[in-house]
Amino acid sequence: MGKVEEVVCSFMNYGPEALPDLTSLKFKKRLSAYLDIYREFLKLSDFIIDSEIGKRTVKCKPGCSFCCNQIIHAYPSELLCINEFLDKQPGIRNSFAEKYPQWDVDFEPFREAFWDSFKQMPTKRAEFRSICREFSSQCPFCDDGVCSIYAVRPMVCRTWFTKRRFTSCNEKNNKDKQLKLSCYEGLHMAQLHLDQYFMEQFEIEGLPLGAFVSTLSHGVFFMNSSSLYIKSLKRKAS
Repeated sequence: MGKVEEVVCSFMNYGPEALPDLTSLKFKKRLSAYLDIYREFLKLSDFIIDSEIGKRTVKCKPGCSFCCNQIIHAYPSELLCINEFLDKQPGIRNSFAEKYPQWDVDFEPFREAFWDSFKQMPTKRAEFRSICREFSSQCPFCDDGVCSIYAVRPMVCRTWFTKRRFTSCNEKNNKDKQLKLSCYEGLHMAQLHLDQYFMEQFEIEGLPLGAFVSTLSHGVFFMNSSSLYIKSLKRKAS
C-alpha cells in the first residue's frame, strides 16, 4: 500500500484528523499533493460503490444517459480534479466549450429559483428537487450517451443509479427512480470533509462550504486555471 493510499484509508476510517498538513508546501506542490489524495479517494469510492452495486439490481447501462440531462452540481475538489484532467485532454475541453452556450441558455429560466432553493436547503429541498426534475438539457460532457470525463466525474454522478428499466427515467411525472445506496451518505460526507480540508490547506475562510458549490458546467466554463480559481475563492471568502 502506497503512502497516499494509506492516508486516504486512514481518513475514511478515522476522519479528517488523519489528513496531513500541507500548508508548508509551495502552491504547486500543495495542489499536487491535495489532488493525489483526492484522486485516491475517488478510486476507493469506486471500489466501495462497485462492491455494493454487485449485490443490487441495477438497470443502468452505457448510453442511457438520462441522468446526464439533470442539473449536476460540483464542489471545488471535483472542479479542480476535472480541470487538471481537461488540461491533458484539449479535445474534450474544446467539445465542452462548443456545447456549453446552449446548456447555459437552457439553464437561464431556472437560474434564480435553482440558486434560491439551493441556498435555503434543507428548508426548500422539495422545491430544489422539483427544479432539478423539471430541467432537461444534456451535460456538455455527454457525447453520444457516454461521459467524456467519466474517470473524474462528480460524486453525485458516481452514486446515481436507477432501480427500474432505464427508459422509465425519461417518463414525465414519474416517481424518483434513484437506487439509494447504503454507502451514499458516508461518501458524500467524506466528499464534504475533503472540500473543507481543501479550504483549510489553501487558507480559504469566511464562508460556509455550500457557498463554493457550482453547477458542473458553470464551474468548468469559468475556471481559467487552478491557481486563478483558488484565488477567486479566496476573494469570495474575504
